[in-house]
Amino acid sequence: MITSTVEGDASRSYIISMKSRLTATLILLALGLVAAEAQVRSKAKPDWFDLPVDKKILDFGPSFEKPSASSPDWQWSAYRRARNKLFCYWFPTVMVKQYDINQKGAAWVSFIRIAANAHPKCNRSHVPGEKVFKAGSDWWGYFLGVKRDFVFLTDPDGVSGGIQFHVYDSRTGQQVFEDADCLTCMYLKKMYGKEPPPALINRMQISKAPGGAVTLKYMRVEQADCDLRALTRLLVGTM
Repeated sequence: MITSTVEGDASRSYIISMKSRLTATLILLALGLVAAEAQVRSKAKPDWFDLPVDKKILDFGPSFEKPSASSPDWQWSAYRRARNKLFCYWFPTVMVKQYDINQKGAAWVSFIRIAANAHPKCNRSHVPGEKVFKAGSDWWGYFLGVKRDFVFLTDPDGVSGGIQFHVYDSRTGQQVFEDADCLTCMYLKKMYGKEPPPALINRMQISKAPGGAVTLKYMRVEQADCDLRALTRLLVGTM
């Protein structure tokens, strides 16, 4: 398990310190991640993301071309179900937008600092100061959540049982942290009905102190060319 602290001072410099580490070797199949709306929760949890003050969804029509009359039922079903949607989230100090066109990864995600109680319009246009991530060679993923001044983004898919996440400071627009969380710890049972591998925690825990740092606790996924558990047993046996 990893405990990481992300904190900033008045000059907006950052310290990311690794306080403890328990190596967890997970040799698992790659697992895809369905676009998850991390903010859609009926009640705020103290060790999870902040709930938005407000949320709005705008529909911009079908994501796919209209099928022909002779097209199979599944194609018509996909056409009716898949819609281009803009998701807007307002938090006390930041607004986040995500435009989803039903491809792997959002078409774009953006965030911008806002004044207290401000409520900018929800639209697809961008304004000066808005940090925009467009799907392409440099970025690909989804909006994950907000904790205080920090915006979390995630990759669109998992690799070797883990999912990469990225943390940005909304005050500067700069990335301040990134790592790989245990994806199978969270979704294996829900998606496939299988028990996840042994883990100290089954999802990331995010806590904050009033006026202090944001602390993340999660199961980090490490990749290796061999089974580190078997290697450890071998080394111990030769000592």
